[in-house]
Amino acid sequence: MKKNKLSKNVGIAFESLRRIHHSLADAKKARGAGAYMRNQFVFFGCDTAIRRRQTKLVMQETALTYDEVLELAGYLWLQPEREYHYAAIEWMIFCKKQWTQEVIGLFEMMITHHSWWDSVDYISTKLISEYFIKFPTQIQVIIPRWNNDDDMWLQRTSIIFQLPYKQQTNETLLFTCILRHHASKEFFIQKAIGWALRQYARTNPKSVKDFVNNNSLPALSVREAMKHLAKTWA
Repeated sequence: MKKNKLSKNVGIAFESLRRIHHSLADAKKARGAGAYMRNQFVFFGCDTAIRRRQTKLVMQETALTYDEVLELAGYLWLQPEREYHYAAIEWMIFCKKQWTQEVIGLFEMMITHHSWWDSVDYISTKLISEYFIKFPTQIQVIIPRWNNDDDMWLQRTSIIFQLPYKQQTNETLLFTCILRHHASKEFFIQKAIGWALRQYARTNPKSVKDFVNNNSLPALSVREAMKHLAKTWA
């Protein structure tokens, strides 16, 4: 575990989280979780529902300031255990009313470090989606840059961050982000394209059908996109 010097309140909060995670640790569950994530991360093996409830109690009891939350989230992300990363995301969700525009820097770090689909998708749909609702002018500043970045996980985020938007989806932006990567061989990008289109098809099936029919997309992306449209458009 990293030993960076923490401010007093943040240190107290982290110690509370440390005790929770160690008390809930289950070696068998930890091995299973590690195997599921291709052994890329160390796990405590905590029961998710219990861990989240107890983490929320710590959030409420410690009442950290916004700056202290940022310090804690960054520190949690330095730890090797995966559940600490989940706790960092949950703490940032908890304080979303306090977010400033600059918090996107922390979110980007979280996307690009200790990256895998579980954290990236959680961040994309719970932090990034909410961030751009709060700061909509930042979309055109951040998303094109991420979509053009060499980092696959930033690319994936640029494609899927609108998943919760439904009627508020920026269709032009969605399709533009997809088309830049229509020839990608990366599984997680192909899957993201299909997922984003499948979700948007719930709101605008005709647009998705036309987009799929008029563009060359990976077979995996097409299968994912058309899952709920196959019978309708047969």
